[in-house]
Amino acid sequence: MSKKGLMLLHWILVILVGAVIIIFAVVFASKTGVVEQKKQNVVVAEYMDLFFNPFASIGAIAEGFGKQVEFDYEVELEFRCVSGEEKLFVGSGNKIAEEKIENFVYAPTQLKLKSMFVFSKPFNLPYRITDLIFTFDASQQFCLVYDSESSEIVADIISDVSGELLEAEQNFISCNDLNCCKQLENARIVSFTSQQGDVNIAGKGGFGEEFEYGEIRFRNGKKSVFIGLPLVEAAVFSDYEIYDCNFRRLMSKVAAMSDIYHGKSVFLGRTQICSYDFFRDDLQKMKGNARSLSSSPSLSIIEPLYTTSREFSDRNRDFSCAQLY
Repeated sequence: MSKKGLMLLHWILVILVGAVIIIFAVVFASKTGVVEQKKQNVVVAEYMDLFFNPFASIGAIAEGFGKQVEFDYEVELEFRCVSGEEKLFVGSGNKIAEEKIENFVYAPTQLKLKSMFVFSKPFNLPYRITDLIFTFDASQQFCLVYDSESSEIVADIISDVSGELLEAEQNFISCNDLNCCKQLENARIVSFTSQQGDVNIAGKGGFGEEFEYGEIRFRNGKKSVFIGLPLVEAAVFSDYEIYDCNFRRLMSKVAAMSDIYHGKSVFLGRTQICSYDFFRDDLQKMKGNARSLSSSPSLSIIEPLYTTSREFSDRNRDFSCAQLY
């Protein structure tokens, strides 16, 4: 081979080796970047776990909890219901970190943000069942549409949220006309009237309060039910998939708590001169209704659950012996 040919071969080899090195460096850097990003997502997931799960293990630490959470960079959060369990996924693609949520976190299915609000409220039926946790983008606006019958509950919601998160007060506006809400860019419209929003909440009754239980219709046409103000707030902040998943989980816990208080009534019945039989009857009814709701949310079942709960509360309050709660 001529000298000129050898030089050409030499340069071809140099170019090939250089190309291999560059490709290796790019792939290595890419994989390293993926690993580092996944590590960061794991840290974020573990950090969020501090807000989402502590109440599940140690019980309520206060009547309510509120916090604004700031991140150094934009994070992607996704809430999913997997085989009846709620899970949090941080990141996207092959960089996802996963965290199981033991408690009940109500949120949109997907969030992409640098700042978020997290707050909790106790859920009682009539005794304390658990804490419900709500989270939303700190830049998200909510427009609540009301009429004369729903003005009080809308005021209660805004007062309740701002009571835990004063910084979030500016995220809420109330209007008695849907057109008022449509003037706001990207606002989540929650309607308590016949006007149709992203979420539509219809109160069906209660002892002196129309919105103590009722029906919820989401933007995708799916329906569910609520009982009590905390679940109304849950519908304000969450998509149907998360609301439905957590409602079913919550009703399963109501049924389990009925068993616990049933056992307490048996114990007290042995140590007190009073009879606890009517408490046990109520608890059995509540357990049956809650179990039915955990498999099929229905307005026809939420009504008797609400009625029995109120009767149980009244009896417990007026009971002359040791009360159940």
